[in-house]
Amino acid sequence: MDVVIRNVSKVYRGGVKALDGVSLSVGKGMFGLLGPNGAGKSTLLRLVATLDTPTAGQVTVGGLDCRKHPGEVRRRLGYLPQAFAAFRRLTALEFLDYVGLLKGLDNPRRGREIGELVEQVGLARAARARIGTFSGGMLQRLGIAQALLGSPPLLIVDEPTAGLDPEERVRFRNLLADLGQDRTVVLSTHIVADVERACGDLALLFEGRVAFQGPPLTLAERASGRVWEVATDREGYERVRLSHQVVASRAAADGGFLLRVVGDKTPPGEVRAATPTVEDGYLATIRSAAVDCVSKAAAF
Repeated sequence: MDVVIRNVSKVYRGGVKALDGVSLSVGKGMFGLLGPNGAGKSTLLRLVATLDTPTAGQVTVGGLDCRKHPGEVRRRLGYLPQAFAAFRRLTALEFLDYVGLLKGLDNPRRGREIGELVEQVGLARAARARIGTFSGGMLQRLGIAQALLGSPPLLIVDEPTAGLDPEERVRFRNLLADLGQDRTVVLSTHIVADVERACGDLALLFEGRVAFQGPPLTLAERASGRVWEVATDREGYERVRLSHQVVASRAAADGGFLLRVVGDKTPPGEVRAATPTVEDGYLATIRSAAVDCVSKAAAF
């Protein structure tokens, strides 16, 4: 199920521009939407999910215009919003049955799919428990199950691993990767590791614009020649911090610091070049995009 976004902008009341000329093409498999908080990720997902309309541009899902055919598009997608909530007094089975009714699934199909989904997302043992007793990870798995009812070819998930512990994050990430084998899954997050380990393609948004689109390894290459490991003392640490993005810092045996930094020039101190990671590429791209924004603002 292809998603095509053509020159899309979204401006809210008061002139707040959430998206500015965004163009993306998403095909089958796992697609990551990266960016800091406020970059426009959730706004873009709401446009694809037909919960909002663009101020300018066009969004199509499977060739259908989201503005002109919202009902048809909704029948083709499942959506897990960032703030997923369910009726706390219902059991998982009762809630999924309710969602299935809303989606128009008939009795035999609804019961069959619900049984399959609670197994798939790992909620079979808790299916008859009240949702109010669920942990954060269980609630997110329920959110995926409700999104998958009706077997939609497009699945949209917004910050699904935020607040989960590391073990639950890995489990949830693997579940999404499995789902991406036979459908299009759009994963929006600010957690680089989730995209790096699950997605073959990604887009990086910054202040409503596309700062990068491509494979994770290509994003890592954006930091080539811009990543260093630095051994320095406290005074040197302060100098480095002012001119570079400090990715990691730990105390050294001699009382100094060992730093990993990203920047446009060689930092002061005892330095050696480092192999860039996807996180380094993310930080380097965001840093460059921020500098460009400041330069454009100064030009006006």
